[in-house]
Amino acid sequence: MKILVHLFLYLYPAALILGQEASSFYQLSVALKDSGRSVNLVACQGKKVLVAVCDAREPDTQLLSQLNDVQQKYHDRLVVIVIPVNDLSSSAKAVDASRWQGISGSYEVATLSAGKKSSGSAQHPLLGWVTNESGNGHFDHDIKGGGYLFVISETGRLFAVLQRSGSMEQKLLQRILDSKVADH
Repeated sequence: MKILVHLFLYLYPAALILGQEASSFYQLSVALKDSGRSVNLVACQGKKVLVAVCDAREPDTQLLSQLNDVQQKYHDRLVVIVIPVNDLSSSAKAVDASRWQGISGSYEVATLSAGKKSSGSAQHPLLGWVTNESGNGHFDHDIKGGGYLFVISETGRLFAVLQRSGSMEQKLLQRILDSKVADH
């Protein structure tokens, strides 16, 4: 199956559409799993950032492999951040951390987090930014499952949201990554 394009915003920045300024993407930092370090997103200025949401209970190894390939191919202009979230299913089953052991790639993996807006302060701050209009300046959107891909431009603007269904459509993703976003 192909990626379903959920929303594609790139022509007008939030300030022009909504008459307000979105909070800065570059004020955020992402704590990384198993390393004790974090990535300050200000270091990503000038590169696109692809934020991928994965189910912490069932890591999607096919998606992770594809993200690794994308990160390696676009390493000079893209940063891929994978956020494993623990509230995608109604299962009360605890997250088995060993499922993430041995999974590695050239992408960054954030610490385990809640993904849904209804999780309040337990939601990862980066996911809070991409899913709340007050952060991204475009819309409110809740994460309903693994496989969401949020693309942030070189200037810190959310401009593409994809919901993966089956394998990632490489040509569509390449087109998005090759796009230039007007900075108004």
